[in-house]
Amino acid sequence: MLFLGTHVLMIATALIRHGTQIPGVYLGAIHEAGGAAAQLGVLPVLLLFLRAYSLGGGTYTGIEAVSNGLALMREPRVETGKRTMLYMALSLAFTASGIILSYLLTGARPHPTKVMNAILAENVFGDWQIAGFAPGHFLVILTLAAAGSILFVAAQTGFLDGPRILANMAVDSWVPRRFAQLSDRLVTNNGIVLMGLAAGAALIYTRGSVSGLLVMYAINVFVTFSLTLIGMTRHWWQERRRDPA
Repeated sequence: MLFLGTHVLMIATALIRHGTQIPGVYLGAIHEAGGAAAQLGVLPVLLLFLRAYSLGGGTYTGIEAVSNGLALMREPRVETGKRTMLYMALSLAFTASGIILSYLLTGARPHPTKVMNAILAENVFGDWQIAGFAPGHFLVILTLAAAGSILFVAAQTGFLDGPRILANMAVDSWVPRRFAQLSDRLVTNNGIVLMGLAAGAALIYTRGSVSGLLVMYAINVFVTFSLTLIGMTRHWWQERRRDPA
């Protein structure tokens, strides 16, 4: 809730204070995209869009977590899952589009030592004055702390769903059956240990490089989703042949 509150406040403030600039930003974006397409060609511009899209592929892990955890939801599970997906899609669309638009409206530009959200928060909250006090700095810290906290929570998704998927695969002997065994705390501890070792190896291999880890993460997400969709498509094609009805 703190993440939603701080980011909704930041986006709403940027849109209200700079709302009159939206038509100019819109026309400028169209002109810049057209100029890039004319100078570079349509295919390179499409590749740039695909690269940007792939770097944001990590956001799909929330949808994956809901899909994998459907069995744990209350009845009716399908309706609960659909409603959860809808809430996630709406919140993600508002947050992502609102932040990008706020970047353009406030003139946020990359900084060698700051993340873009920190620059945006400083542009929005930095000059706030209330009854002689300057709460802007506190709001910047609170916004970044909320974003860091939710990323920390999101990072646990792999340790929740990874061992569960390994346990399901172990039942069908796709991986060693030890991954299906529960510890005395009723968790698939072998899968958790494997996920932890893999995470540690990735950190050592990339030396903690955020850009490198982000690319590896995005590739992993898209490969996983592609294999899942191919498998489901193949399954239902086979079922359709067996039972056309």
